[in-house]
Amino acid sequence: MHFRTTSLAARASLAVFTISLLVVIALSAFQLIYDYNEEIEQVHNQIEALEASVLSVVSRSLWTYDQDQLRSILLGLKTLPYVSYAAISSDDGLIMSEGKRPQIPITQRTDITSPAAAHEVIGELVIEAEKALIVGNLWRRAKSILLANFLLIMLISGIIILIFQFKVTRPLIELSDYASKIQMNSLSNTIDPKRLQEEHEVGRVYRAIDTMQRNIQKDFQTILEAEAELEKYKTNLEKLVQERTEKLIQTTKNLVDSSRKAGMAEVAIGVLHNIGNALTGANVKVQNLHHSFQNETPIGHLQDLIRLLKEQEPRLGEFLTRDDRGRKVLPFLEVISQEWNDQHEAHKRSITLLRKDLSTVSQLISKQQSHAKFTGTVENLLLADCVDDVLALQSYEIDKYHVKVTKDYQPSVTLSSDRHKVLQILTNLIGNAIQAMHQNQDERRLTLSVYREGDQVVAVVTDNGVGISAEQMNSMFRYGYTTKKSGHGFGLHSCSIDAKILGGTLTCTSEGSGQGATFTLMLPIHNTKRSTPSDEEILGELESPPDLQSA
Repeated sequence: MHFRTTSLAARASLAVFTISLLVVIALSAFQLIYDYNEEIEQVHNQIEALEASVLSVVSRSLWTYDQDQLRSILLGLKTLPYVSYAAISSDDGLIMSEGKRPQIPITQRTDITSPAAAHEVIGELVIEAEKALIVGNLWRRAKSILLANFLLIMLISGIIILIFQFKVTRPLIELSDYASKIQMNSLSNTIDPKRLQEEHEVGRVYRAIDTMQRNIQKDFQTILEAEAELEKYKTNLEKLVQERTEKLIQTTKNLVDSSRKAGMAEVAIGVLHNIGNALTGANVKVQNLHHSFQNETPIGHLQDLIRLLKEQEPRLGEFLTRDDRGRKVLPFLEVISQEWNDQHEAHKRSITLLRKDLSTVSQLISKQQSHAKFTGTVENLLLADCVDDVLALQSYEIDKYHVKVTKDYQPSVTLSSDRHKVLQILTNLIGNAIQAMHQNQDERRLTLSVYREGDQVVAVVTDNGVGISAEQMNSMFRYGYTTKKSGHGFGLHSCSIDAKILGGTLTCTSEGSGQGATFTLMLPIHNTKRSTPSDEEILGELESPPDLQSA
């Protein structure tokens, strides 16, 4: 089991046992070292005392060369428990020894002096003790001490564990169980009053947890009251939001419908301008014809000539050849004929122009009727034809302001879409471009491009008009924003919504004020989206306007 997951009692017991064991081992080691040194010192003292007691006997026996006596002394020394080896050597080479020399000896060497002369050395007495015997005795003693101490430690540790378990572990377990059963909405979980009266650390913990539970219960009651209040406000707020959302959706739908009607009105105004222009020319031509017929004509002069010829009928030949007036008849007829022919040609030209103006009016009315006829219907369209139809509707403005139109059409760019919405977007874009160039002092240039890009078709409208600043660019497609004095602020907003409804995008770029602008309409070749926006799309448009790109 991992140490961190073991119980507090087990960890405390292990700590007590480990520390106690280390302390006992350390004390035992110091005691053994001390006993070892004492034992070695005691052996040295005993050997010295033994040598002192037998040295005189050894001296006399060696002086007299009493080998039996010397052998007997060595055997006696060897029988002692701590002596492993004893040897006597003389100056003349006599060596006698008993026992085996130890591997780790404690050696004591003593000179043997002559009995006759105290300062004359006649030999040497060597006594060696086995240090391993001393170490073995000490090790056996150490094992006994360690075993006794270990048993004592186990006993003391067990007693400490029992005390710790009773005084610490059990109260902590009770605290843990109590804390796990704490409920904010219940007072049934209570602490034993005896525990609360205890003055030691555990008692303080009990009192702190009891206070914490009571505070939690108070806070819970406060939270319940706040939640009830919030729930009431939430219900009212949801109802209010629902009402405002429904009103906003309905208002937005009305605004979108109004923007579409305004776009249709703009198209109708353009058509009426063109029709008015054509009818004005036709009216002038009709007035000229009327004035021509009301004024004196060659027919009146011819009638005067006929009356004159009838008066001169009896002498008509003489009148034509001899009379001054008669000789002027043929030249007069030539003049009348020429004047009549010139007037006839003028009338033909006027009638031709009048027919052209009336044909223009008829075509404009026919185009407007065809555009309004298929609202909401998806059909196959040539995008270039749609652009040209809008140019025809805007021809009056183009001619009035002398706009130079440049076309860059990729052939056969077709799509399936709602003709009415496509024409409404293009009408708004081209109309705005022409209006943006009204104040131009230089040449007014309108460039129209149509091409295919992947699975989309693209129409680009570029002008060299007033341009769009960076500040205006951020609000260009926002509802209600306009830079025109008479603008309503939902033309481009409606176009952006229609573009999304058709599954496409409408973006704008400009290098700044006075640098012109470019609007790019991208539509899918096959439109799979609805022709009318849902409530979510309307709200989405209000919250997130189309992307704008500033050059």
